[in-house]
Amino acid sequence: MKRSINILNKIGSLIPGYNGYEVRSDKRNSDKIFRDHNSFLISKSETSIVEFQKVLLADNKIPLIKDWELVRKKLNTLTSILKHSNYGESSFFAMNQIKELELDQIMEFDERIFDRVQLIFKTCHVDLEESLSAILIMNCIKEIEGVLIERSTYICKFK
Repeated sequence: MKRSINILNKIGSLIPGYNGYEVRSDKRNSDKIFRDHNSFLISKSETSIVEFQKVLLADNKIPLIKDWELVRKKLNTLTSILKHSNYGESSFFAMNQIKELELDQIMEFDERIFDRVQLIFKTCHVDLEESLSAILIMNCIKEIEGVLIERSTYICKFK
C-alpha cells in the first residue's frame, strides 16, 4: 500500500537511500497486517471447532471431542505464534539492513503460510464432520510450523 507524499517524504527524497527505506517500511507494514490477518483466520477456525465440539457433545460423541480438542489447542497456539512471529524489521541505522529482495523472500514464506491458513479456514467452515478434516488441519499446522521455522531462521540473519 502506497503512502501519500508529505513534507517528510519530500525531505527524505533528498537523502540518499531514503526511498529504499520507505519501500522497505511499506513492506514491513504489509507483513504485520498479513500476520494479523492470518492469526485472525486461525482464531475464527478455532471458534468453529469449539462450536463443532458443542454439537458433538450434544450427540454424546465424547471420543471425537477429545480428538478435536487436540486440534483446537494446536490452532490456539498457532494463533499466538503467527501474531507474534518475527517480521522483516531492522532499524534505520542497523548494520544488516533487510533489503527489498530479502523482504520479498519473507513475503514468499508468508504466501506459503497463507495458503495453509486458507485451507484450515475453509475446512473449519465447510466440512468439519469429515473424519479426515482433523488430519488435514493437523498436517497444515505442521507445514505452517515448518515454514515459520524457515522464515524465522532467514530473518535472524539480519537481526
